[in-house]
Amino acid sequence: MRYTLNRQHYLDEMSVDDDYEDTAARLAYLLLLKKLRAKLVFKLHGRRIPLHALADRFFIFFAAGVVKTKEKIHADVRELSGCSYEHFKAEVDNFVRSQFDWLYARYRSLLTLDKFPFMWSDGNLSVEPLTDENKDEEESLTYLDDYMFSRYGLVDVAGDDGGEEKPNDFEHGVQDGECNDEKVKKGATSKHRRKGM
Repeated sequence: MRYTLNRQHYLDEMSVDDDYEDTAARLAYLLLLKKLRAKLVFKLHGRRIPLHALADRFFIFFAAGVVKTKEKIHADVRELSGCSYEHFKAEVDNFVRSQFDWLYARYRSLLTLDKFPFMWSDGNLSVEPLTDENKDEEESLTYLDDYMFSRYGLVDVAGDDGGEEKPNDFEHGVQDGECNDEKVKKGATSKHRRKGM
């Protein structure tokens, strides 16, 4: 959700270097997930769960949490040019719908709630080294979804999520640790300090 959280986006000051830097950051995140998945097993209450699916769902909580936070505080915060609450909400909505369409219904459902964790976490998540004994354990996406969303009354939204689970856009740019994005291959980095949010 890089540009939607960047003040420069709303001030129409995003440079090409900033775009390259954001792309490089997304690639680094993808590579990290790929490395972790190759060496570790992630479990929730002892049941193996898919790492990328967990990361995607963490993001859905974060995106909805950012929008709900801005909804509650925007009247008390100085508005940036073009960055009204409605504009910000629309930008996040468009991003989730275009990049995570299979989770879009869950995102929209979270927005109807008044309380849910901004950053979802659980003490029952555990990590184990990948071994010959556990490498063939089945990953349970159904259990992950039920556990993460049922407590908020969002059990039945899976059928409305726009289809089956798909790898997110991080999967498409990396093959065996290689970058297929020409912008990142050139090693472009921003020469300008970011102003932040």
